[in-house]
Amino acid sequence: MMKRYSRSPRRMLDPFVGRGYLRLILSLISSFIIFKIVFSILPSNDNDSNNKSTNSRSASLNNGINYLPQHVQSLEHQQRTSMSNLMSDPLSFLNALYSDSSEPLSDIQLGKLLYKKLKYDSSYSWFDTYELQKDLLTIRMGTDRGTRVDSINQLNFYENDPRLIWSVYLDHFMNSKTSHKNSKVPFAWYDWAESHDFNKLLAAKKTKIPCHFVFDSAFELEKLTNLEDELGEFLFIKDRIKYNEPLWYRKERKVGDTSVFGSLHDYCKDNLALQRPEDHDFKSPFKVTTLYDKVRPEVYQIQARNHIMTSLVHPLSMTILNSDKSSYRIPVEQREASKNIIQSGLLHDFLERHSPKLDDEASNYLFKSKKVEETPDFRNNQSSFDYVFDHNPIFDKFVESDFAKDHEVDVIGGNRSAFHSDFVYLNEDDFRFDVVAKIKELEESETSLDVHDKSYLESLKFSFNTHPVFVTKYFSEPNHVKSFAGKGWHRDKRFFNGDLPDDSQEYFQRLNAMIRTFQKFTKANGIISWLAHGTVYGYLYDGLSFPWDNDYDLQMPIKHLHLLAQYFNQTLVLEDPREGNGRYLVDIGSSITVRTNGNGKNNIDARFVDIDSGLYIDITGLASTSAPVKHYMEDYIKKLQSNITKDIELNKTLLDIQAPEKGLASLGIYELQTYAHEKSNGFDKRIIDKIDEMAKNERSIASGNSIEKKLSARQRYSLNDYLKIYNCRNHHFSTLELLSPLRTTIFHGVTTFVPNNFIRILNNEYRVPDEYGYVGYQNKAYVPEFKAWFRTDILKKCGSIYSWYPNLRKLSSPIKRMKLTDVKTFYYNLVKAGYEDLVSILYMSYSASSFRVKELEIQYDAKLKLNEKREYLNIMRNEVAPRLNAPGKDPLLFSHERKLWDMLSRDFSDETLSDIRREASQEVLRKLWKLTESVSSRSLELFDIPDRLVGNKTFTLNDFGMNLYHNNRSSVYKIFKKDPILLDEQAKDSNK
Repeated sequence: MMKRYSRSPRRMLDPFVGRGYLRLILSLISSFIIFKIVFSILPSNDNDSNNKSTNSRSASLNNGINYLPQHVQSLEHQQRTSMSNLMSDPLSFLNALYSDSSEPLSDIQLGKLLYKKLKYDSSYSWFDTYELQKDLLTIRMGTDRGTRVDSINQLNFYENDPRLIWSVYLDHFMNSKTSHKNSKVPFAWYDWAESHDFNKLLAAKKTKIPCHFVFDSAFELEKLTNLEDELGEFLFIKDRIKYNEPLWYRKERKVGDTSVFGSLHDYCKDNLALQRPEDHDFKSPFKVTTLYDKVRPEVYQIQARNHIMTSLVHPLSMTILNSDKSSYRIPVEQREASKNIIQSGLLHDFLERHSPKLDDEASNYLFKSKKVEETPDFRNNQSSFDYVFDHNPIFDKFVESDFAKDHEVDVIGGNRSAFHSDFVYLNEDDFRFDVVAKIKELEESETSLDVHDKSYLESLKFSFNTHPVFVTKYFSEPNHVKSFAGKGWHRDKRFFNGDLPDDSQEYFQRLNAMIRTFQKFTKANGIISWLAHGTVYGYLYDGLSFPWDNDYDLQMPIKHLHLLAQYFNQTLVLEDPREGNGRYLVDIGSSITVRTNGNGKNNIDARFVDIDSGLYIDITGLASTSAPVKHYMEDYIKKLQSNITKDIELNKTLLDIQAPEKGLASLGIYELQTYAHEKSNGFDKRIIDKIDEMAKNERSIASGNSIEKKLSARQRYSLNDYLKIYNCRNHHFSTLELLSPLRTTIFHGVTTFVPNNFIRILNNEYRVPDEYGYVGYQNKAYVPEFKAWFRTDILKKCGSIYSWYPNLRKLSSPIKRMKLTDVKTFYYNLVKAGYEDLVSILYMSYSASSFRVKELEIQYDAKLKLNEKREYLNIMRNEVAPRLNAPGKDPLLFSHERKLWDMLSRDFSDETLSDIRREASQEVLRKLWKLTESVSSRSLELFDIPDRLVGNKTFTLNDFGMNLYHNNRSSVYKIFKKDPILLDEQAKDSNK
């Protein structure tokens, strides 16, 4: 039975009243304004990481945004809103969570709490509760929106809220009849990847959506309008209003490549034959089998989400993180057995185990259940009882369970202890790998290999037996997406999920969450990597990535790249649910044994891919290879030439150029060239051209100016290995001397490694300015007073340089050397000029950037002895770093709170919205100003160490290190002329 409840007009989820284009446009404009005005984020400066429950209550409303509402166990203890009230007023339950029963909060008071949490609080906590009746069983879109069904069996779709998914899966793990580490669990992308847009397709009953809808260059307008009318919400937001501009619409519809429609059956299968209601359960009206990216971003977004849910192969396993301490790897069922928590029966089992018919102690031992009457058939009817899903205490139980112990990953060859050291020493063997020996080792143990070992063995054999010239490009990016400014190169083709660059808040959050989770993942498993290229360049200044970067670059020794491949290739890494909601696919390329550039199509060895956005981390392995060195390595070689014997072929193992005994992969490039031309009928002309090109490149070495021009490939390998020169497949070279020992430091608030001489490495790739101070780069500048990068147009405007903006205050000092009082003025101008999003980033990253600057102050202070520098840096890493707040909010939590805010604030007047924003911004400006004053006076509380006393006073790191606050400097410090010296052996080398 389905029950429908009346809905108050002010709370209706349907943005449409009719189909008229005027009303549509007005509604779109309204939504656009709301998004632009109020959707931004800032974290709280308070760290609430020790709060484990998703339902803890604030001590008072003044600091309520820093804590989670405590959920009520039974109806007798506190008043709860009735289900009918929830239907007419979906957010009325918040009053019960945040109000004293005698004085319920107004919507405006709730709005202030929610807006501050949305905008300023980066701690991981939920503002609301997730419940069976008001959330899971209440339909939120389509013709049945606002309807509550009696049973989960009646659901055609649901939102995969992590509180629901984690509760069900964790409970299943702990109640599994077998805990064998190779036992597989049910899996569906639907439960783990962002599925809201896919649900829009499932919710459509009246509007028939065929395949061509997501292969047109732009959506068919009539079909789009019909679908949105039925859904009660927009299919997408960005550029939606342009669809009602005739000239724009005709142009966008014409620019597409219509040739795809001639073979559309190769890309998509229609499911329009579905007739019975039960046929529609979790079934899309079409199934995208092959992706096609020559369409607009909003079209490709829906296409790609459909492909994930209906066709994408499953990962081999899920790897669950226990913060950065350990991980648990659990094999999953593959695509042919794809089932979500309802289809697999996991949710039914959960409700059966914890139904009201069980005694209170049993039903409440892991999560709290409201006291309700028993139902006769709780497995198929849940209308008479309710649950509040709280996954955090379940996770606490899970990490202590036998199941977790059985599935904990032990990476043989990993180095967990390295992450607790100040320095990590690498050695030559880290950069060598014997492919033949590894294949033999795995084949001898083939009967006992797990699913990851078997996959790794197959990958090694395939790579080893494929000549580099024949290797196809492994990673795919949607680089043909139209009207996307070429940014498709920075997304994984499978997981593309919209135009994030236009949402600076979510873009920063996703990049921040991704690198933080990756670093916790590698630490938990003892896999060594370090920041490289533009990523370590960004770290140099403020401990964060450059704000204009689209991805991250990390390197690792070839030994650890193979550990990553063997243990984690094709695993879905799940962030500790007590810390965030990150979901990332580890994806290793298919030619991992090829260590030279080959045909140039596979410079990247691996990626760590965010499945909710398609953003990724590029990972490259460094190894001894036969690649000719770059010019910046030649001085290093010349310096050591006297130590090299006349017989350059020192290393007889020649691991880099191992080759199979037969087949094309056994041939050298010249032999392959001869063979290809003799058998030209058996080769594609493009392949022959590539063979000729690779042979030409090899010959050009001998005729060039390289110091290695007289050496064969075998001899080059021996020389590079002997001199400890290593490179990735894109010919970025480094040496053991430059890399080791790695320095342990903090990036985006978590532990990471950087090369010991990373400034020297950077100067081989870029030109790093010597000074720490105001630094200009193209149309951006680093301003040390804020420890942050700005666009120069923002600096000019908020500095009111030309007095063009009468509502902004003019600074009394130049931006390049701002007085302390002008810093406060500049903050004020940022808010006044509408750059609240930027202020939010400055605020939430303040502790992380302050940490990095203090690190620089200690590292480069000539007055400190080396042992003092090491001592203070160790204190920072072990006693200050754990107190750093996350520089950004969890993206999924941000999206959830933004939806709550949209629902709560839709009836607020412009004046009320302005008051809420002004109150919140004034509060954060006061905090920022106080922090700035503390930095200027060297009294920042972050660097006080309460557990350490010096006499009767608290030990503080504020007393140590040079003073890099710009206002206090009489001259520019050129500290980046060289890497900081922290070890005795470095000091000796620098004095030579």
